[in-house]
Amino acid sequence: MTTNAIKRDTTKIVTETGSFFEEFDPRLKLLLVVCVSTLTFIAPTSKALLINYSIIVLLYMLSGLYRSGVKVIIFVSVFYTISLWEPSGASEWIKFALNLIGPLAIRIMSYFIMGTWMAGKMRIGDFVSSLEQMHIPKGIIITVAVVFRYLPTARDELYYISSTMKLRGIGISFKNIILHPIRTLEYSIIPLILRCLTIADELSVSAMTRGLDLETKRIPYREVKITIQEAVITIVILTIVVSSRFIT
Repeated sequence: MTTNAIKRDTTKIVTETGSFFEEFDPRLKLLLVVCVSTLTFIAPTSKALLINYSIIVLLYMLSGLYRSGVKVIIFVSVFYTISLWEPSGASEWIKFALNLIGPLAIRIMSYFIMGTWMAGKMRIGDFVSSLEQMHIPKGIIITVAVVFRYLPTARDELYYISSTMKLRGIGISFKNIILHPIRTLEYSIIPLILRCLTIADELSVSAMTRGLDLETKRIPYREVKITIQEAVITIVILTIVVSSRFIT
């Protein structure tokens, strides 16, 4: 009976399907990450920047990452407001800094935000299989796969460290960063580095267990292929993002 239960669980893990964007081909996701992030970074106008971020938020919502999508909206709103803010009585240098920091933060963070979207609900096995179909060198495949698997784990570890620090009265807050920057940095970064070293070893062992270091061809459980719907949606998104550059 136990064996049958294990077989049923294994079959469920292999055959279960998620939403459309959860099953979206990893190669097209990677294409969207590179193109949308780059075009957002070099967006010539504020309108183009906001249109691109509207597409990014839509991708988050369609992927079921609602809380993360709301955080993106808040982030863009805050820094866009900072870029428009001209405090009365402030020097020209402060006004220049505010006008520079806001747009720059929004543009640079587009890469991290799109990478987080891709890593949010992606099967690493499907990602590896799709890259193998493109005959990309195994070293690059393992590196990219570990990076995408590592980002959510590092984020979770930072959350656990922050929760532990709050219990000791030294949480990561704006007040502590301003009043005790060195202590806050020490108590957050050092545990994170130590945990990251352990996680890196665990991910390496996991990769070897899954046979990523084998020279022979791997046979995936799930078939990974680009569908017509996925290709059309990708073309539409890229067309909108590219067209936003010409909106004045």
